[in-house]
Amino acid sequence: MINKIDFFQLSTIVKFGFIMETRVRKGQKKRNALLPLIIMYFFAGFIVGFYSLKAPDLFSLAMFSSMVSMLLMGNFMLIEYPHIVTGPEDFSFYAIRPVNSQTYFASKIVLTAVMTFILTGVLSLPSIAMMIISPRFSIVTALSFLLLNFFSGLFISLFIINFYSFLLKYLSYRVIKNVSTVFQFVLFIAIYSIYFYMTNMLRSKPDESFLTFTYNFTSHFIPPAWFASFYISPMELPNLLTMALVPLFIVVLTAMAYKLISMDYAEKISEEMLKSAVVKNQTSRDFPMLGTEPESRAVFTLLKNHFKFSTQFRMSVLAIIPITVIYFIMVLMNNPGSILDPFTSQGQRLFSDTILLYIGVGIFPLYIKNALGYSYEAEASWILYTSPYNPINLIKAIRRFTLMFFIIPYLIIFATVFAFFTQAWWSTVKHFTIVTLLCLIQTDILIYMLAEIPFSKTPQKGQRTIGMFLRILLSLFTASVLLGAVIFVYPFDTGYWIMLIFLFLFALFINFSGKKRAGKILAKVEFTHD
Repeated sequence: MINKIDFFQLSTIVKFGFIMETRVRKGQKKRNALLPLIIMYFFAGFIVGFYSLKAPDLFSLAMFSSMVSMLLMGNFMLIEYPHIVTGPEDFSFYAIRPVNSQTYFASKIVLTAVMTFILTGVLSLPSIAMMIISPRFSIVTALSFLLLNFFSGLFISLFIINFYSFLLKYLSYRVIKNVSTVFQFVLFIAIYSIYFYMTNMLRSKPDESFLTFTYNFTSHFIPPAWFASFYISPMELPNLLTMALVPLFIVVLTAMAYKLISMDYAEKISEEMLKSAVVKNQTSRDFPMLGTEPESRAVFTLLKNHFKFSTQFRMSVLAIIPITVIYFIMVLMNNPGSILDPFTSQGQRLFSDTILLYIGVGIFPLYIKNALGYSYEAEASWILYTSPYNPINLIKAIRRFTLMFFIIPYLIIFATVFAFFTQAWWSTVKHFTIVTLLCLIQTDILIYMLAEIPFSKTPQKGQRTIGMFLRILLSLFTASVLLGAVIFVYPFDTGYWIMLIFLFLFALFINFSGKKRAGKILAKVEFTHD
């Protein structure tokens, strides 16, 4: 294979691909798309760094570091995979050069390895620095974590590449587009559940406040343990066999990718993309409850078609489901009896143990707001910019459908599950009235104060990864307000009703004042696509 690779073409393709992945144009200005990712991964590295200060042993630290690296790189590949590997435009770029399949495959693997090395390297810096400062670890051991994180990230990246490439090679793009949300859910839950699987299967002392992992039989079936087994001393036959799984699986995954990624693969993807772009003309039925204004029908049609045809939009909206399920699992694992009536003394005392449940409530409005703003077909939004629409009616329609189709159904399901656990239906109604008002205020602020034409911006590389980090920060607002309300307001019946009236009036104020501001913003927007 190596003698068939054109190294000049390889270096050119990798260099071009790296520039395309790290430089994006915003209007007439260029910005570095990799810099925000680097900042996020650097701060995420402090998670491992702080754990290294109190880690019970080297195996536990390596296990945790590998787990974090896989989680972050897995998330990166799930979100940014279409930009790095799929490349539907690759065939039209490279086939005429010509570029053979071996060179094309090598360019994809090298580009993946380069991105993995940069991100895991930044992720490793804080923990390496803290390990060097600590007298518990030698400099060589600390520096070795750079390789640990790199190969952990490379493993999960190759796994996801093979998974998607296999599907894209043997199934039509239209089928993949219709079912990919399900596959992404499976991978999403698997990656974000690493912590729970590790804790249940490998924790040696469940009562310890700090996470402790031990090497045992289950380590042979858990990838982070394969990489952490290099730090077991003394070396014995079982962990030597576990160590051997690392190079074995990396070689196997690379060989599998070699069979899947080729110029034939690129041609198939290009053809399938063109076929999938053809959408039959459909008539839209009028539903009086959705609004009779032309703006309402336009927004409804955009939402319906994007949810039907855009995997990116579906994933952005439906991702809240596995997130909420995971948070419920976390709460039930940590304290099975903590989901109680928040208006009782015991429920108020244990409410802080359930605060994770409300993270989803805090981030869902921002999920929807971001999903409504971006589309890979954003160039088609010129028709809205040139249409004589009423800005206030347009923004009202966006708000109405956001609440009707997404926010309210989510809160109803959440409240029903909460009532099932607490068996206190009236208290659930009172509690979720406050939750709904907080969510409504947050939604109105996002929609009105950051008003924009729906689906009018092209997603930029790396922005959704950064968006997840920002959503976590924003979600703390709702959770913090609820925690303060349960502790300081709920014990007093009068205090609850005062808070309810205040939030209701504040929501009305945001709604009425926000419409005018949003109308002024939309009246000034211009079509700026290059």
